[in-house]
Amino acid sequence: MKWRKYIIKFAIMAVMTIVIIIMKDIANQGTLEDILIVLIDAFTVPGIIFICFGLLVLCANGGTFDMLAYGCQTALSVFKKDPRDRKYRTFREYREAKAANPKSFSSFIISGATFLVIGLILFIIYKCI
Repeated sequence: MKWRKYIIKFAIMAVMTIVIIIMKDIANQGTLEDILIVLIDAFTVPGIIFICFGLLVLCANGGTFDMLAYGCQTALSVFKKDPRDRKYRTFREYREAKAANPKSFSSFIISGATFLVIGLILFIIYKCI
């Protein structure tokens, strides 16, 4: 079950890589250097995006966005039948509940770093040619 989240993230990044390769039209690239540049971009961009997602989750676990999220939930509770019927009565309750259940960020960073390393290896190959 733990591998499932890694497989899903790798599949999403593989789709992103394929989309970038198709958008950059790798079939019509003339030289090996041009093909390597497309491949470098195709692996580096998803890697950086997923590392940034992981860092955002890490920041959210630290409580960076707690006030904003609680404020939005409180503002939206006005539209309920009973506005006083909310899950968290105070910001303190909300923050304690969020701190007790942190989200995993390591799968984002590890998956992103893997694609970033592939991009860096391709870059080294490009520079050696």
